Formats: sequence, structure tokens, C-alpha cells
Amino acid sequence: MAGTDAELFDIVLQLEVEGFMSKRKASPYTPGPERSTDWRKTRRPGAVPAERFKFS
Repeated sequence: MAGTDAELFDIVLQLEVEGFMSKRKASPYTPGPERSTDWRKTRRPGAVPAERFKFS
């Protein structure tokens, strides 16, 4: 993905989503339920966390 962090954050603000996930570029992707410190969640200021898997 090309672009700067600031450009990505501007898009997050425009879309009014909760935020975005990012991973260290040098770390390999490993599937599975284990959490890794290689991933970071950046939240939009004032964002309300999305309700997950709520079906009516």
C-alpha cells in the first residue's frame, strides 16, 4: 500500500471508521488466534468501538 501514515489517517477521519490495523513491515504474517506485538491498532479520536457480530 503506497502513501503516508498521515494520508491513511486522513482517510480514517473522512470515513469515520473506528480506526485501522497495521503490522510491522519486516514481520511475516502468521495465521492463527495468537496475538502478536507486531500488530498495532490505531483508533480515531472519539471513535466508538464497533459492535461485532451482532445480528438481528
